[in-house]
Amino acid sequence: MGALRLAAQDRLVPLDEAVYQKLIASAKGQVLRVKCWATWCVPCRAEMPALAKLAAGLRAQGFQFATVSADEPEDEA
Repeated sequence: MGALRLAAQDRLVPLDEAVYQKLIASAKGQVLRVKCWATWCVPCRAEMPALAKLAAGLRAQGFQFATVSADEPEDEA
């Protein structure tokens, strides 16, 4: 199981099917970008600042951004 970071709330929660379905339902009528990544993936980490800036700039227009980490929650110390 990975972890899901909800960008708007900036919190980390364990990801399971119920959490994912809740995320999808909460984005009804909006654009939702789900980015899968891992802390050990150097290119993934390198693109995060640009993606965060993009998400912040588009949030007012109904754009939501969430990241799904392949790391286990214990790895996120």
